[in-house]
Amino acid sequence: MAIEIRPFTLPDIPFGKMLTDAQDWHRAESDWVRLVRLEPEGAFKAVVDGIPAGTAAILSFGPVAWIHSMIVLPDFRRRGVGAALLRACLDFGERRGIPCIKLDSVDGVERFYAHLGFREEYPSWRLLADGRPGTPKAILLRPKDYPAVFAFDRERTGLDRSAALAAILRDHPDRAFVLKARGKIRGYVIARRGEYRDPLGPWVADPDDSAAAVDLLRSALTAAAGQRFRMCVGGYHEASLKIAEELGFEKAGRSTRMYRGTAFTETRACFAMISAEKG
Repeated sequence: MAIEIRPFTLPDIPFGKMLTDAQDWHRAESDWVRLVRLEPEGAFKAVVDGIPAGTAAILSFGPVAWIHSMIVLPDFRRRGVGAALLRACLDFGERRGIPCIKLDSVDGVERFYAHLGFREEYPSWRLLADGRPGTPKAILLRPKDYPAVFAFDRERTGLDRSAALAAILRDHPDRAFVLKARGKIRGYVIARRGEYRDPLGPWVADPDDSAAAVDLLRSALTAAAGQRFRMCVGGYHEASLKIAEELGFEKAGRSTRMYRGTAFTETRACFAMISAEKG
């Protein structure tokens, strides 16, 4: 059996979407396009004897990178395809000199990643809720505020996510909200349109400003009454989980956040955690 790792390009998106649909990830085509364009050299496709067999990709944010879209077709599992795809992502990280690489492992697959040097950090919760009637306290995020919001995000997270945030906002300019006080930003939240539920995140505010975090999340929910939402929250963030529960979110599943290399501690300013699919 010959395993070949090739670049994953825009024409491969139907194959990638077929894989994510089969996993019930509900990733829209626009999400795939955005991810490939953000890091075109970090997206890979495995081909076995001429047959597409799986995908994996990596997205970098300076000192940390995130492996995502790691899926192998059932007929090709336990044959080294997943390991070959993961090594392609790790090689990318080494070439870029990225000290920490992270990923989310589905339950039961942690040992596979551990064999390649990954360590477990914490549970990564998937939360679901429905939008509700109400009046948003946050205002719609306008292009004139983008530079200030990107700077706010960079200061709070320690990462430059401006390219990813700009790409998300180009796709969903009417689903982003910012909260200000005396002209200064207190936080922001972005929701995207999904095929099954609308993904919500990033959701960023100062960790000691829980009132801002509450107003932001409530604004996203009330601005889209009747819509169904999902978001991801790290198990370490008790305050975020509490706010989400109070606003009607329920836990619907979990994965395991893992890292390789130098540990990168995620800030509690990220109430809905950083992930490759959200930027």
